[in-house]
Amino acid sequence: MGKPVIIKAKKDYDGVYEPERMNWLRLQYYRYQVTFGPYVFTSHETFVFNTIVLLLLFLIGWAVKSIIVKLAPPLWNFGLYIPGAVLHLIQKNA
Repeated sequence: MGKPVIIKAKKDYDGVYEPERMNWLRLQYYRYQVTFGPYVFTSHETFVFNTIVLLLLFLIGWAVKSIIVKLAPPLWNFGLYIPGAVLHLIQKNA
């Protein structure tokens, strides 16, 4: 039998390959392509799929905006009573 081979591990990883940094938008587009799979579609299928996705995002945003607009005045009016209630509690306990 021969001598056993001893492999010494490096303490620092200077030789590890670091890819070039992708900008944030390209990374998000890549994640979208990999997650939902439009990279396997034809160009027409991709157009229809992206149109549906954008339409859904628009409708969700519109619904959220509508809900916030309807809820904002009651929340604003409720917020006007908080300083008076706190002042009343401070004066009551004093």
